[in-house]
Amino acid sequence: MRPRLDSGGLVSLAALLFIAFTVSACGDDDPAPGPVATGNGQPPTITRVAWTQDPGCTPGTPNGVTIVVSVNDPDTAPGNLAYSGLVTSCGTISGATTVVTCPQIGAYAGTVTVVDPEGNSDTAAFSFGPCADGQVTP
Repeated sequence: MRPRLDSGGLVSLAALLFIAFTVSACGDDDPAPGPVATGNGQPPTITRVAWTQDPGCTPGTPNGVTIVVSVNDPDTAPGNLAYSGLVTSCGTISGATTVVTCPQIGAYAGTVTVVDPEGNSDTAAFSFGPCADGQVTP
């Protein structure tokens, strides 16, 4: 003879399974080893790109230009952001503050991208003329 489960038996079996899974999920409360996520994966936002010519800039003479990229990322420390970009005819951008050398003979177009450890990113474009300081708020 084979045992049979009526609807009451199925309910009891479901209740036992629920209790077993609930109890097994209540392991110890020690934190897991390794890094702990502190944010919700929000992307970085470029809030300003500013450029300043080195003192004594003369049109037609190569001169240093300091590019400063300001970023807001609520869930990532500034040191954990990666910067990349290019100012045409001047050089590459590789950090929050980068110095490039421009020939000072025309207009220079630039782009910068900031990426956080989760792969979120923001990109901004800017341009400036010879010996000109300025900023853009994307």
